Amino acid sequence: MKVSLIEQFGKGKSTAKDLEVIILSILLFIFLLIRLVQAFRLTNLNAWQDQVMFVDPAANLYFGNGFTSSTWFAQTKDKFWAGYPPLYALLLYLWMQLFDFGIHTAHSLNCFLAVACAVILWKSVIRLNIITLARNRLILITLLLLQLAYTSGGDARPDILMACLAVACLLVCSIRIFWLRYTLLVALCSLFPIAGLALPAYSVVLCSLLLIYLRRSFLRDYIFIIVGLLIGSLAIYILYSINGVLDGFINSIINNPTLSGFSQRDKFGGLFGNRILQLLVAVCFSFVTYKVVKGQFSWFSKLSFGVTSIFWIPIGMRLAGAFQFNYSWMLVIPLAICISANLDSFFRISLDRRVSLLIAGSFLILCLVISPYTNFVNLVLNWKYSDYSRIEFFVQENIKENEWVFSDAVTYFAVKKGGRIVIWKPYLDMISSKEKEKVSVLIVRPQDLPLLQGKLGGNWYKHGESLIVSYREQVAELGIYRRK
Repeated sequence: MKVSLIEQFGKGKSTAKDLEVIILSILLFIFLLIRLVQAFRLTNLNAWQDQVMFVDPAANLYFGNGFTSSTWFAQTKDKFWAGYPPLYALLLYLWMQLFDFGIHTAHSLNCFLAVACAVILWKSVIRLNIITLARNRLILITLLLLQLAYTSGGDARPDILMACLAVACLLVCSIRIFWLRYTLLVALCSLFPIAGLALPAYSVVLCSLLLIYLRRSFLRDYIFIIVGLLIGSLAIYILYSINGVLDGFINSIINNPTLSGFSQRDKFGGLFGNRILQLLVAVCFSFVTYKVVKGQFSWFSKLSFGVTSIFWIPIGMRLAGAFQFNYSWMLVIPLAICISANLDSFFRISLDRRVSLLIAGSFLILCLVISPYTNFVNLVLNWKYSDYSRIEFFVQENIKENEWVFSDAVTYFAVKKGGRIVIWKPYLDMISSKEKEKVSVLIVRPQDLPLLQGKLGGNWYKHGESLIVSYREQVAELGIYRRK
């Protein structure tokens, strides 16, 4: 009796291994293609705030101005940048060395980090035998790519770097040679504090849950992970102490205006603001209900771990600061693994082909509705208006090479391209009187002008014509103002 390739694929036969790799490659190619197209375009007029702050230190280093920034809120631009752990900014600097500075460079790094994260996770669940069927592994990777694109797939933020390091830790735990495993585990985890403030906290929360479920089999790994975190924290302390900016780093943590401006709901934004996560939570509880009714639920199962994660990861991250929208991958990844590993028991019966197609089609439509690929459709429909070269031409025609510029987030990449000093809103609390006098031009929206006149002083006049930029329902007028 012949067995179709699809049936072999569903059953995880060895002949389906090549098919799994082919489908995975197609998924990654489509993801990368869409994200790279978006990386060259203007896709939002109001959501480029944080990435200006993360790009500026790398850009200054690239243009020979040192590892400094004039966009942060806790230190002046003449000091070694300590607004956030430096690993992402240093990687972005190396990326600029390869591909020059520009909007495409800042946005494309995370596209490739997301692909690396997907490949590492796929290899990890195979080596650890967590998900045995190829079909379920591909569902896992699809969910991961949707999540990474949904939250920060193209923005220049360190969140995907943190996710990549976290899943790399899972892969290292699959190594059977003890000395190599624990050496790499310590080395990798020592990068966690250097990559992001949230990653060490997340590691402690997640590993504590794993220790409860895996007990003694995970105890040694847990100890070496903690050792790595301590080494990385010590490295951060030494780095900032040597450069005399430890106080600035501490102030950046304690007096972060982003967190202080969050409502209590926003501090759980990773749970309440993510539709992909909400879908996974609903699926997880449906699976648990089914298992309980059938009398098959186990308190130390993967499904039980998923339910526990739903409660304790957001609470743990909230206690550490906030479980904001960009951190939702911290729950999506373990929850998607737990759900994907339990799909077998719910699909053991042979389904009619039409029913299978209906389920697959419904899943695809759902993904399109909740995923950022709807943004890609909007990008195509608004292709003319998303052309960033319009903004670059506007800046080139109106701004001189060596001017100090206060810039809107939308025009930052165009202004910074010549290596200019760019001032951004958070820095207004730190700017000195001499630096205020050096700011000779503003590229801002008219509604922001009164605030800037109060902060920077002086009298300003409108210079030339404004640039009207629009994307979907968003419209912004960008005007140029010079000192009288």
